[in-house]
Amino acid sequence: NYANEQLQYKYVLDNFLEVQEEYSNEGIDIFDFALVDNSSVLDLLEGKLGLMISLNEECVRPKGNDESYVYKVKMVHKEHERLIDEKLHAKTEFGISHFAGPVTYDATKFVERNTDKLPEDLLNCAKQSTNTLIRDEFERMFADQEKNKSSDVVRKKKTNRTVLEKFRAQLKGLMSKMEGTKT
Repeated sequence: NYANEQLQYKYVLDNFLEVQEEYSNEGIDIFDFALVDNSSVLDLLEGKLGLMISLNEECVRPKGNDESYVYKVKMVHKEHERLIDEKLHAKTEFGISHFAGPVTYDATKFVERNTDKLPEDLLNCAKQSTNTLIRDEFERMFADQEKNKSSDVVRKKKTNRTVLEKFRAQLKGLMSKMEGTKT
């Protein structure tokens, strides 16, 4: 949904703003830009203290979890026009009023999935491989993982990039390539 919001924003900038400027210069009032503007959704997602930053912060906390992530999001953004906080939501649920309509998210396993760690049983299996290249590489990865577990302070500083950070970087690259184009 985040990528869709970025693409929608690009589409609005390319099409509606240009047309609105032309019509405004000619004295013609055609539409209210607020009807198609989704910048408030992007602000909720990626702005200062946005949902993405909050999730990444929760991933580096030693006892970070989904419930505390959702609680913080609801407290920090309780006045945001796009955040939906219903009384019937579970402790791991929240909603966003996207451009295309409201969506309820269940944040169960958000923190775990965002940390981008290989399952320990896969690491153990690969460490026992008869292929020395695979075995050596996975033994090194396992040793790095164990070293990070032993020192929470070091872990905060050296944590691998999260899935969300990687996705944002890829999307930013795509949007940069599209910048010079018209939709």
